[in-house]
Amino acid sequence: VSTSQFTTTSTSLADTGLTLQITPKFNTSKILVSMIGFGGSGGDNCALLLQIQRQIASGSFTMINGGGFFYEVNNFEGCCLSKLDAPNTTSTLTYKVQGHLSTASGTGYFPGNWANEYASTGMNTLTAQEIAQ
Repeated sequence: VSTSQFTTTSTSLADTGLTLQITPKFNTSKILVSMIGFGGSGGDNCALLLQIQRQIASGSFTMINGGGFFYEVNNFEGCCLSKLDAPNTTSTLTYKVQGHLSTASGTGYFPGNWANEYASTGMNTLTAQEIAQ
């Protein structure tokens, strides 16, 4: 659960604050990772783009799912991303959500904050569930 609002004016990836860790019991397990949230952007033809990244142990982060975006100008909308991941490990996995703008012509908000409606930071979530194989 996000504990703060992520905002960006950049086209470079940055952490949104949604992060979690899970340690699979079996190396053949699948991990179902889901992000549910809402946000938006304030700027013409400017979208907030999101992706889920995974790290195995202390290795590098790798994108496992992308394509979530918020395109409503000065409004907010919902977005969901999910991935059935097959990391083939029993090492600790770290999943996180990162975001950036499609163009540097506005501000992205995750969650949205217009008129202080629905600005609760507990509304964006990242979950992971082990599915033993």
